[in-house]
Formats: sequence, structure tokens, C-alpha cells
Amino acid sequence: MWHVGDDTLIASDLVATHEDTVYSASFSYDGKRVVSGCADRTIRVWDPHTLSLLLDPFGSHTHTGEINSVTFSPNDTLIASGSDDGTICVFDSYTGNLLLGPLSAHPHRVWSVVFSPDA
Repeated sequence: MWHVGDDTLIASDLVATHEDTVYSASFSYDGKRVVSGCADRTIRVWDPHTLSLLLDPFGSHTHTGEINSVTFSPNDTLIASGSDDGTICVFDSYTGNLLLGPLSAHPHRVWSVVFSPDA
């Protein structure tokens, strides 16, 4: 993640806390959180201003493959994830609790997830 402020570009070490490749990151719609998904099957939620971890890693108990895509719902209450295992999961964005899934609707990996604008 990069922070562009007063005409400087500063690298942050957000991804260094993941143990493997980060495939996806997305800002919440209110800009107060960032969700990241990783090859180690974990999902993390961060404060983009302080880079502090807001939610311990979750998702590894539901996905058996690498997480390729993560996104917030438009109202910021949900996080969807798509995985190499062909499943999609929906989590509570404040607790990390699984709300829906794993949904096995795809015979191959899921590359991208998105919510409709009306969530």
C-alpha cells in the first residue's frame, strides 16, 4: 500500500504481515478500513491511516485455496472473498464471522468478487 500525501510517495509495510503473496486489497467505501486477501488463505482488515490490524486474520477455516479476491459491500458491513478452491464466502466485516458459504458454484478458481450497488 502506498500513501500519497504532500507530494511524497511512502511505502508501507502492510503486506509484510502476510506470510505469502497478497492477491487482493480493497478500501471500504467510507475509507476507514482496508481488507486484504492472501495466498496463505487469510483475510485481514486494517486501518489505512495507522496501518494497525483491526481484525485478526480470518478465512483460513473456510477456504482451502488461496484467496484471490476480497471486497467490501457498499454499506461496509460485509466482506466477500473468492478462492482458488472455487468457493465464495461472505463475512461480517466487523467480527470476521462467516455469514454465508462457502458457496461452491464454480468448478474452477474464483478470480473476482463484487457486490451489487444496492448490496
